[in-house]
This record gives sequence, C-alpha cells and structure tokens, in this order.
Amino acid sequence: MALLSELRSEVDNMVRNGVVISFSYYIGSYYADSYDNAGSVYKSGNTLYCSGLFFPISNTKGSNDAVFLQQGLIKTDDRKIYLNGSVVTSGRLKIGIGSPSSVFYTLSDAGAVSHDIEGDSVYKCLYVKFLPLGSLYGEWYISD
Repeated sequence: MALLSELRSEVDNMVRNGVVISFSYYIGSYYADSYDNAGSVYKSGNTLYCSGLFFPISNTKGSNDAVFLQQGLIKTDDRKIYLNGSVVTSGRLKIGIGSPSSVFYTLSDAGAVSHDIEGDSVYKCLYVKFLPLGSLYGEWYISD
C-alpha cells in the first residue's frame, strides 16, 4: 500500500498546479415524445471544486486519444482532464473550468478512464466535450 499512497501523493502534487475545475452533478430523465425528444435534469447536491490538468486531444499514433478518435468516441476539438482518482465522475456531469467557471464541458462518449493499482483509482483521465450554451440538455435551475 506504500506504493499506492506515494503515487496518490505524486498525482496530488502534479494536479495542484493545474486549473480549478468544478463538478456539478445532475439527476433527471430523458424520454421520447411523439415529435421530439424531451427531458429535464436538475442539479443534485453541492458543486465539487478540485484541481486538474486540462489538455487538448493528441493524435499521436497508438495513443488512447488516437484510438478513441478512430472509434468516433471523441472529436479533435474535445479536451481531456487529468485529476485525482477519488473524484466521482459517473452520472450526468457539468464540468466548469476556472473559478468562477466561464467555460463548461460534459463527458464525451469515451467517458472517464481510471488508472488503478490493486483496485484503487490513482488518477483519472476524463474525455470532455464543450457545452456551447453552457448548460446540459434539459437543464433546469430551481432557486431556493
């Protein structure tokens, strides 16, 4: 377990120098209507803030990025984020870059790739796509 804790410590030291990233988690449903698809999602809980490294997609031959590009799971204008493996990255996410966040992303079809040692996640690589309007499809805001 010493190796795992040392690796986590090294990852924390690296991402600490990255950008502030916010994670907002959403619940809701999508359904098919007779003429159009409809749905609604609502923010669930508090926004989580952490540090991460934000990179463009690389097309280097043999890399994960190149494989995902060939499979159509990501596009060349998508981005990837490296962060601590303890951050929850499942479900519907809206990911903000910076504090305060002015640019928003959501998980692409490639999703999150967790890098594990003995079943424990050390770090994750998230493949994200830009949200041009800054909101998820069907997003609703409910004020207090």
